[in-house]
Amino acid sequence: MAWGNAMVAWGQTAEQTAAEAAFAEQRAAIEQKMSFASQVLFQAAGARRVAASDNEDAKAVLKEARELFTRARAAIDARNLVAANDLVSESLRLVARAVRQVPDAGQEAQQQRLRYVRSLEALQAFQGSHLLSMRQISETPTGATRPPELEQVRELTAQAQTLAASGKYDEAQQTLARAAEVITNSAPKLMAGRAADYEIKFSSESAAFEFENARFHSYEDLVPIAVAYLKPKDDRLQEITAAVDEGRRIHEQSRELAVQGDFERAARFSEQATAQMRKALRLAGIALQE
Repeated sequence: MAWGNAMVAWGQTAEQTAAEAAFAEQRAAIEQKMSFASQVLFQAAGARRVAASDNEDAKAVLKEARELFTRARAAIDARNLVAANDLVSESLRLVARAVRQVPDAGQEAQQQRLRYVRSLEALQAFQGSHLLSMRQISETPTGATRPPELEQVRELTAQAQTLAASGKYDEAQQTLARAAEVITNSAPKLMAGRAADYEIKFSSESAAFEFENARFHSYEDLVPIAVAYLKPKDDRLQEITAAVDEGRRIHEQSRELAVQGDFERAARFSEQATAQMRKALRLAGIALQE
């Protein structure tokens, strides 16, 4: 009996250690975004120009953006990473809006900054969802070993962050483009383990839904990276948009079913939604395995 209790305690400790490792990794990614947001909100020329202007509307938007940043920091301290990520993303959107209301001669620099922010968020979204789906799919508590391609993407993202902090947004954007190239070139390999595996035995119907849900987001977050880097033609882009919209529509149905407790149907709907995202990626030019 004592031996059995010890094994249970060991299993719980291993799960807690894995959970803490996952939490630390997600927190590091958000802290990286927070560092950039701090630069944009409190030190960048655009924010200073807004604060010194006579545009009260823009100043009010900037104030709200800074308040959201403070709330994001509090959310991190409270270990609520989902809220922290949403808050800091919204603060970046608001500060961009405020700066647009007070333009200056360096409008091109502002456009470079906005392009950089969009690219950074797309890359970080994919990294986060991909790592989450790895942990959902892996049979090991820690979620398997980080692929070397993702490690390279993380290093390039850090380099871009340093360049952006120095105002070198054009170079930062080029560095993020290299990171996107790594992802799109290695996507078939990275996503190979995301194919539906009907031999997987889940502990519950809700676990099966979580598996499919994580897989959906991993594909969904790859689509904007593929579109931005591979630049499909307008007619193909329309097909991609239609596939993404259909996938999100079906996925919303899966979420509604999950809320109702019908996890079996929710998983099937989520699987159908993922199929639409895979279709969008193939249309964009990524040769995913069937």
